[in-house]
Amino acid sequence: MSNLILLAFFSVVVAGHRIGFEIEVQNSKDPNTVELKYTDLDGAVDKTKLNVFEDGSDEEFLKLVKEFGNYVETYNIWEDEHAAHSIYKNFRRCLAGSARDLWDQIIDDGQENRDELVFEGHVKDFTREVLGNGAVRNQKKYLTSTPKPEKMSVKQWISRIKNINSYIPFMEADANSISERDLIT
Repeated sequence: MSNLILLAFFSVVVAGHRIGFEIEVQNSKDPNTVELKYTDLDGAVDKTKLNVFEDGSDEEFLKLVKEFGNYVETYNIWEDEHAAHSIYKNFRRCLAGSARDLWDQIIDDGQENRDELVFEGHVKDFTREVLGNGAVRNQKKYLTSTPKPEKMSVKQWISRIKNINSYIPFMEADANSISERDLIT
């Protein structure tokens, strides 16, 4: 498999200063990841690897959605006037197989003026299709009723349920994580 490389240059205004950076997207040697490389105008380089989601677990899917959102937020991608094209292409690169086919169906809605709100709507529709109805209810029930596995330490279990709980806001619009107090008790 050859390495696909895409270069794009963006500039944004942060605190009154224009900051430019270059985004290089390439398929890594691992076909299950996509590497996003950032070079700002000062030459500083930062790399982010995201897992490709095909037909994995709901948790793997939610991890991708959360990490992709972090990537977009960290680098202020929406500040660029051509951000929508880049974001849609990069998100699609993080999908494979039937997941990519489903994403293509969802975004084939005739919408020409794509922006941050449209993208968020597409991701919410996609998430609903991948997870199905009742996902938040089922997840909260699992988190509050499943006992700690015997082979897992208390510290590991608490870390695990906190991590799973952090995905709830990505599962559907207006979904909230369980409070830490309610989660642990």
